[in-house]
Formats: sequence, structure tokens, C-alpha cells
Amino acid sequence: MALPWTEVYPALQQGVIDGAEAQHPATYGSKLYEVTKYITRTGHIQLWNAPVVGDKWFSQLPEEYQKILFEEAEKAGDYATQLLLETLDDLEAKMTAEGAVINDVDLEPFKKRAEAVYEKLGYQELRRKIWEFLGKE
Repeated sequence: MALPWTEVYPALQQGVIDGAEAQHPATYGSKLYEVTKYITRTGHIQLWNAPVVGDKWFSQLPEEYQKILFEEAEKAGDYATQLLLETLDDLEAKMTAEGAVINDVDLEPFKKRAEAVYEKLGYQELRRKIWEFLGKE
């Protein structure tokens, strides 16, 4: 069932839905921990920040500026990721203090089932490149 985000809190509160998917900043900001005792940490996605520019504008930049933009965007991304990870720990502590129970799940069964998706969609090579970039291969 898809609901507008503004309806998730009352839907949980009234038992219309049994759960919701959200990042800790959204869970905490919307106070979902007030109406659901259990929060499951899956780590399946992190918040993203990315510069968005037009191709026409970017291609007109001198190559040196293009390189600088990529380098600085990567640094900013690393910084934002570090801040997010620190924030997640803080938000978990706050929600736990309010009575929420944070659980972890065994991710291996999910990873195993997802393997077929990469093959079905033809993303094996893209996945290999991403893992190589991340240093996982």
C-alpha cells in the first residue's frame, strides 16, 4: 500500500498499516518511533546528495574545471556521508531513549535473492564496476 508520507504516522497509530520504510532522519523527524515500538535497521539505502548540472553547461567548461568539479563533488559526498553516519547513531540513541527498539536483520537471505535481479536486468557488468570502485572486488 502506498500512502502519502503525511498519512504514515496516523496510519501506524490507527493500525491501518503495520510498518513503513524510511531513513532514520525521516523516522525521527516524523516521530514515527512514537507510534511503532520496533525499528529494523537494514542499511539498504543511504541518503544521496549529488550536484546536478546541464550537459551543455558542463561540456563548455574547460577540462581542468570539469576535473575540479568532479574531485570536489566526490569530497563533498564523502563529507556528507560521514555526517549522515554520525547522525544515524545520534538519532538511534534518541529514538531508543524514547522507547524504540532497534533491530538488525540477517541481510544474507536478501542479498542471495537479489542476485537474480542483476542477471535478469543485465546489470552484472555495472554491478562489477560499482563493486570495483567501492573496493569490494
